Amino acid sequence: MRLRIIIVSLLVVCCPALLMAPPAAAETLANYIEGEYGFHYAQWPWGPYVGDFHALGPALGDTLDLVPGDEACGGFMTVDLDTFTAYCYGLVANLDLTYDVAGLLVRSATPLTPGSYPVDPVDLMGAFFFFDDIVNFELPASSAPSDLGAWLDTLVCEHKLLSSAGTIVLSAVDHTQLVGTFSGTIIDEADLLICTVTDGVFNMVGGCTEVAGPRIEPITLDACPNPFNPLVTLRYAIPRDGNVCLRVMDVRGRTVRQLENRYLTAGRYETMWDGRNTAGRS
Repeated sequence: MRLRIIIVSLLVVCCPALLMAPPAAAETLANYIEGEYGFHYAQWPWGPYVGDFHALGPALGDTLDLVPGDEACGGFMTVDLDTFTAYCYGLVANLDLTYDVAGLLVRSATPLTPGSYPVDPVDLMGAFFFFDDIVNFELPASSAPSDLGAWLDTLVCEHKLLSSAGTIVLSAVDHTQLVGTFSGTIIDEADLLICTVTDGVFNMVGGCTEVAGPRIEPITLDACPNPFNPLVTLRYAIPRDGNVCLRVMDVRGRTVRQLENRYLTAGRYETMWDGRNTAGRS
């Protein structure tokens, strides 16, 4: 029996990849324009560095237009290549003209969903931080991730406390809201200061940004020979790096055989199919 394969398309899902604005190269899925961010901190195992951070208000704009006593909250959700990132922050303008800034981020190789995300101090897939009494606070000049790291290094403040352990729990994450809790440990390595964080909460409200999901591009395949018996070669081209899934389906849309499901760089590829299903039957 000679089989004829009808080529429709190959779906190539290409997902394009700290404080005020998302990285320029990333695709913005949501802007969080206001919210609330707070937690309790205490020096461990004992010490005088104890207190509460709380911020409530609208997100900062392109300029730092705050007076002592003002508070601001905001954030974003983006996708850059195959990494989804949700980030939120809280900021307080102190009466002595310094600033306290706190924030957290959660990153995932798949779309973010409600659930628990552990703090990851190595790859920063989950993290939170607290910088207090910043004396030279200015908005970052660039939103590139590497520049943001350099910008954080330039801040002069009392303490730079970064998470070393803990958990972030997302109870809601989409373009309308970013809500959750967090707890754990933050450390200022320069001063050997260790603090526990408890009662951490964040509740961000999304703006009117249109949600843009991962781009799905149809790509024509060539099958040779067609009809075939017993083998067929499927040739296709990938215009950009991305996750590729290639399946053979029956007329009811059920998967007969999955031939590819992996990350590929841009280029031309060939895949062989022997006309058999997943169980090996012809």
